[in-house]
Amino acid sequence: MLIEVLKYGIIIFIVILIIWFIVGKKLEKERINQVIKLINETFDNAHIEIGKRKPYDIILSVNDKRYALRILPVGNKQIVITNHNTWIYYEGGKLSIKNRIKNIISFMDLSSEGFTEKVVLLYPRKPHMQRYINENEMVIVHNFDVVYKTRILDFRSFGAYLSDQKDREFNTK
Repeated sequence: MLIEVLKYGIIIFIVILIIWFIVGKKLEKERINQVIKLINETFDNAHIEIGKRKPYDIILSVNDKRYALRILPVGNKQIVITNHNTWIYYEGGKLSIKNRIKNIISFMDLSSEGFTEKVVLLYPRKPHMQRYINENEMVIVHNFDVVYKTRILDFRSFGAYLSDQKDREFNTK
């Protein structure tokens, strides 16, 4: 009896894990599709490269400018930036390295020399973000701020950012 209950429990656990993995992948794909839709609505001549197993999610090339984009799902958590590649989800209490955002490390280590700008899109909205400027002081990171050569954007502001880039492109011609 106990073995059967254990067997069914393991099967249910495995099914839940598979469903969680599939839903997570679908949500990630949907976020990327929303970004691509915004890009296509803004630019006629944009070249988009999807980064599978790369430090970036999307490379956007418009004329001679290249933008590396990373979509970071945040939910209701706050983010604390302690240094250029250590970003931590913070939900109150003591700051813990266990809550480190691992998928941002390789993006932040990506050289910005080949890109006009690196952009982190916080999805679905920009949470309260803080950044250490030294051991004792923190500053609030606002939308459109540049932190360690990377622009921080709320997903809802991405359309305005693209329009601004398009206007700059138009004014330089």
